Amino acid sequence: GPGSEYLDFAGKAVLLRSTGGPEVTTLTSWDYCIRFMSGEGPGSVLDGFTVSLAYSPLYGGIQCTNGSSPTLRNLVFTENSTGLSLDEAASPTVTNCRFTGNSNYSGAGLRCGGGSAPTLVGCEFDGNSAFAGAAVYTYYSSPHFLDCSFRQNGVSAGWVDEGSYWSDGLGGAVFARAGAGSFEDCLFYNNGASSDYGYPGNGGACYLT
Repeated sequence: GPGSEYLDFAGKAVLLRSTGGPEVTTLTSWDYCIRFMSGEGPGSVLDGFTVSLAYSPLYGGIQCTNGSSPTLRNLVFTENSTGLSLDEAASPTVTNCRFTGNSNYSGAGLRCGGGSAPTLVGCEFDGNSAFAGAAVYTYYSSPHFLDCSFRQNGVSAGWVDEGSYWSDGLGGAVFARAGAGSFEDCLFYNNGASSDYGYPGNGGACYLT
């Protein structure tokens, strides 16, 4: 039914699946919608939801931390500050998910840090916006993307991470700092980066540092 709450898998190996799919079943919360924080493994499965209207700038619609590696599939992340936030060696498997229309300082679609190593297969990132890494912002992590697409994501100039540093528009789709991420059979199309006063930004598709 309608409401605005969050769910915590609390280490349980359970399947949470909607009967109607993401087109008709939406999870919303003002902070974050779903948490995996207790070392959950692949047996903790979230399947077939839209995750929307989660506005925590760091935690996102779904938060995975503390080595959690759940299975996320057939999800739509839209109108969040960040769709999926990973930290502390979280390594979920993310399949057939769409990240669209999310907006944040950085990593509006996926924010990946702290030694995380997720695998994303067949995922779409489109129409996300930020000041650095509109679709994906990864630092000291090793995400693997297989058969994913990045379309019409864009960055502009602004303060990143609540004012920790200024970005001149870095990585229209992807910003990667350190780590060892990889992209296999992925498509980048019509992503963009702009800076101050109408000047181009850096890395319309990817910015690696």
